[in-house]
Amino acid sequence: MAPVERRRYTASCFKFGIEIGDGTAGDRCAARADSRLADVGNDPFTRGGKPMAFSIGLSIAALGMLCILLYNLAVYALPVLLGIATGILAHEIGLGVIGGILTGFLVAGLVFAIGQVIFTSSRSPAIRLAVALLFAVPAAVGGYQIVFQILELGDVATLWRHVLSAAGALAAAGTAIARLAVPPDEQPVV
Repeated sequence: MAPVERRRYTASCFKFGIEIGDGTAGDRCAARADSRLADVGNDPFTRGGKPMAFSIGLSIAALGMLCILLYNLAVYALPVLLGIATGILAHEIGLGVIGGILTGFLVAGLVFAIGQVIFTSSRSPAIRLAVALLFAVPAAVGGYQIVFQILELGDVATLWRHVLSAAGALAAAGTAIARLAVPPDEQPVV
C-alpha cells in the first residue's frame, strides 16, 4: 500500500486523538485502514471504471427514452394539452386528483379518436386540411421547441439551432399528420 493512501485513511485516527504506533487504539485504527484499502481494491463498484461505463450507458439510454417521450408528446400535442387542461379543470371543480387524471386521459383519447375519425372518413379536402392543421400546428411548435432547447444545452451556433429546430418542427408535424391518417387498428405502439 502506498504511504499516501495509508495517510489518507489513517488521518481519521488523528482527528480523534489516537496515535499510531502506541500499541493500542492507534495501531488497530491503522490495521483497519489497511484492511479497508485491501477491500476497496477488490470492490467492483468503486474501482476499475466498469460502474462508470455502466452508468454512462444507462444515462444515454434514459436520455434516449426521454427524447422519445418528448417527441411523442410533441406529436400528440393537441390531445395532450386538451387532456391536461381538462384534468386541471376537473380537479379544480372538485373531482379530486384521481378524477382529474382520469378525465384528462379520457378527453385526450377522445380528442385524438374524434380527430382521426373526421380525418379518415371525410371526403372534403377543406375539412381534412383543417383537421390536419389543427393537429400539426401544435405538434410543429412542440417539435421546434424541443429541438431548440436540446441544442441550446450544447454549443451549437444560433443559425444551426434554428435550422435544425425547423427540421424538428417539420418532422413532428409530419408525424402528427401521418399518425392521424393511420386507422386505429394499425397505430404504432411507440
